[in-house]
Amino acid sequence: MKLPAFYLIDAISKNVYEPYARHFSSVVATLFLDAYGQVDQATRGKMEEMLLTWRTGSPIGRELFGVGPQVTIERGIWGSGPSSDVRDHLV
Repeated sequence: MKLPAFYLIDAISKNVYEPYARHFSSVVATLFLDAYGQVDQATRGKMEEMLLTWRTGSPIGRELFGVGPQVTIERGIWGSGPSSDVRDHLV
């Protein structure tokens, strides 16, 4: 049930963007990380795929919810290791 809710937030924020992405940005990192910790591995993989689209999901090709939430989520999932390309973790 958590993944469809994130797909909805994703679709609304990408397709309408303002004001929704701005409003979701204050809570998206906490919501995402909480949900990520509660779901199975297959759902985590789908959430990771969605997260990667958020890197360039805004109308100007920047982070959909801003740099802060994006970095917070990525570090919460993959840590802050030396690799800047988190796609390696999806293999």
